[in-house]
Amino acid sequence: MNMRFKEVILAPMNLLYRIKPELCLKIIYRLKTGRKLNLNNPKTYSEKLQWLKLNYKNKLLPICADKYRVRQYVKKCGLESTLKKLLWEGYDPNDIPFDNLPQKFVIKVTHGCGWNIICKNKNLLSIPKTIKKLKRWLKQKYLPCYGEWFYGVIKPRIIIEEYLDDGTGKVPKDYKIFCFHGEPKYIAAHVDRFIN
Repeated sequence: MNMRFKEVILAPMNLLYRIKPELCLKIIYRLKTGRKLNLNNPKTYSEKLQWLKLNYKNKLLPICADKYRVRQYVKKCGLESTLKKLLWEGYDPNDIPFDNLPQKFVIKVTHGCGWNIICKNKNLLSIPKTIKKLKRWLKQKYLPCYGEWFYGVIKPRIIIEEYLDDGTGKVPKDYKIFCFHGEPKYIAAHVDRFIN
């Protein structure tokens, strides 16, 4: 997303969301898709997703959106073997034991999306720049104008997980399974997401 869009559109939208969330989502939807958002009778997956943002307030959402707390939930469900190995978690980037980390790892901030640092070679990682970036991310709130209210209640923290690859050095395919009424309906496969 370009900085001009963030500065000109998203800053006032965050304020508008607090006052009129439905109007805010309609404006953002129109800007992003070029189409009018129908919340009274949503037809498309995208429209239904926007409707859910306004009307579905399940207490499980903040747990599953929190990259740290979801781990406890997955363990509670008996699926601990599916989790990536957790190498470290904490609140202060200055406490990260970089010397004790393996050559490859992934750093994530838990209260938003897209705030990840994929380290494929620790020797090339600038620790001061990494700490500075993490401090900035920890202070930021995930943009409320997108209607993802659950990110706003997550306590910001840092996790470091093992780096996974597909055996050729690339990040593995990312599969997203979309379920409707508890039934998987389709699968999206994302490839080469983190290439440069």
